[in-house]
Amino acid sequence: MSAEQSSDSSLTDILAASVVIGTIAGFCDGLATLSRNVYVPHFALLCVSAPIVLTTAWLAIVAIPLAILARLRGWAPYAALARAITILAGIVCALALLFWWTRLAGQAAQAGGGGALSYLILLGLAALTVGVTVVVRAALLHSDPLRLRRWVRRGAVGCGVLNVLAIAFLGVTMAREGRDFLIDRHSGPPRRPDELNVLLITIDTLRADRLATFGGAPGLTPHLDQLAAEGVAFATAIAQSPWTLPSIASIFTGLTPGGHGAGWSTNGLDLLARTPLGSEVWTFVKALKACGYLTQAFVTNPYLSMRYGFGAGFDRFENVTMESEAFVALGDTLAVRLLASLFPNLVTGDTGVAVTARVLPWLDRHHEEKFLVWLHYLDAHAPYGDPHVLGNKSFRGDTLLSAITPGGGTLGTLPFIPIARLRAGEVHLDPAQRRQLISLYDAGVRYDDEQVGHVLRRLGRLGLSDHTLVVVASDHGEEFWEHGGVEHGHTLYEELIRVPLIVRWPGGPARTRISDVVRLMDIAPTITDLTGCQAAPEDAIEGRSLRPLLVGRDEPRTAMSHGLLFAEERRALRSERFKYIEWAHGKEEVYDLRSDPNERRDLAGQEELIAALRTQLRERVVAQLVPLGPSAARVDDRTRELMRVLGYGR
Repeated sequence: MSAEQSSDSSLTDILAASVVIGTIAGFCDGLATLSRNVYVPHFALLCVSAPIVLTTAWLAIVAIPLAILARLRGWAPYAALARAITILAGIVCALALLFWWTRLAGQAAQAGGGGALSYLILLGLAALTVGVTVVVRAALLHSDPLRLRRWVRRGAVGCGVLNVLAIAFLGVTMAREGRDFLIDRHSGPPRRPDELNVLLITIDTLRADRLATFGGAPGLTPHLDQLAAEGVAFATAIAQSPWTLPSIASIFTGLTPGGHGAGWSTNGLDLLARTPLGSEVWTFVKALKACGYLTQAFVTNPYLSMRYGFGAGFDRFENVTMESEAFVALGDTLAVRLLASLFPNLVTGDTGVAVTARVLPWLDRHHEEKFLVWLHYLDAHAPYGDPHVLGNKSFRGDTLLSAITPGGGTLGTLPFIPIARLRAGEVHLDPAQRRQLISLYDAGVRYDDEQVGHVLRRLGRLGLSDHTLVVVASDHGEEFWEHGGVEHGHTLYEELIRVPLIVRWPGGPARTRISDVVRLMDIAPTITDLTGCQAAPEDAIEGRSLRPLLVGRDEPRTAMSHGLLFAEERRALRSERFKYIEWAHGKEEVYDLRSDPNERRDLAGQEELIAALRTQLRERVVAQLVPLGPSAARVDDRTRELMRVLGYGR
């Protein structure tokens, strides 16, 4: 065999062995990641694919330069050196996996977890990786067995195919979850002087009573309160659902959850298995895109990923939570640890600063164009903690508190509180602990206000304040034991469905407070109204523009809320004075919010009063409850039953 053939053979052998060993190690690492991941159905492809691709890439990075040197004539020592170093790299890789899996197995055994058996299996796979590494590399270094070479090369072909599939799976995951890694290549038309940009900011889990504008203590949200002073504050804005997915869908579509159909469970064992927003449903984003707007989203929360239909109409859509969760899920893999050590800025968190850090340079690049930007902040949401020191708002573990709390301490003696157990009443907090928990929530609210302040200041610095319609709202509130529970998604009381809503636009009124009942589903028609873009067909939308309220030319509105996440389904009809709640099993609740704003006295036992309230509610909300044209097919059976119970119909 000539020296050149020997060099070529050495090059092929080194690359083939690197692909085989990297794929085996990455696959084992992926299985370990998958066994630890609470979002297994959601992230299964990512958890297995990413370690395969990354581990193979790292070994190739080590092997390729030395293999190229080994190919040079007269440099045979490099071939031996390349083989020796790749042997060492493979052994180090396998031993690192062995170390981390042993550590995880010990932690699982110490905690008495049921995952110890899976870790022992992975331990065996790690040992197999060590064995394959030693045997294959030793064989290639000390001898020239043709049969072994043939099998290694065949294995490399198979592993190469697996890596190609893994890359495809990663692409599918990125496309579904909402991250466009391509260069920001989109641009919009120049904005004319008479045209408005649109900035929609939604703040997850923000209660209305946290803003001084809506009765809260001064100082917690100074930037939001200043925005309210410069525009219109709606004191009785009602969310159409007490949790994110259906509530945001109502903002986009102008429909109730029964109308747009997003957020209904498709698998009772997986909270993330929910129906998406249908591609055929009208949204204000599609309307603005058709109107020539450049459309961009920077959002957080796993329920706002593109798989739920929110990417429709956006030129570019980035869900920071999905990136953050990917790094959390893959954080213990060898490849990601090495990647993070070399490029620490690559690791993404999903606290508010990550959203702000992306939108500010985007505004700098596109400030002369006509655009719509949607921002969604998550910092007030559980798990509660100090956003200034948190890396992410990961939902894994279903914890109510983050591991990191102000001052580095914990909440009393409870560093973690399972939300499900607390919601079920299995865990009880004393008054001091409840106050501490609420203070952590307030820290998240304050932090979100700071981030909104950064964005509003950049608008002013770029001269955009006089050319931008700004809408700020929350998707739902948060309960802190007002009705015996905590968190959200389980009731329809005021602390969960009354939310802040602020609208400011050039030439619009300032220091205006509207006390009439409005709905989050009124935001979509308001945006199309104020921008002059084509509105939705009247028979395909339930919301109404808010502008007529400013001149006193609008009929009273009544809000409908439903679509619970954690509890038995129920429906609420909310007028200016009364709230009627109907449970799936037939229970009824009625509250006079004028005399009982905290909903402490249920009036459902007074039959004559209930009959009178039903008559009043029928007169106020029949237009919203009767199915509307093409949307009638989307009204679910429970809505029809509620209409029947309340006596609605044409």
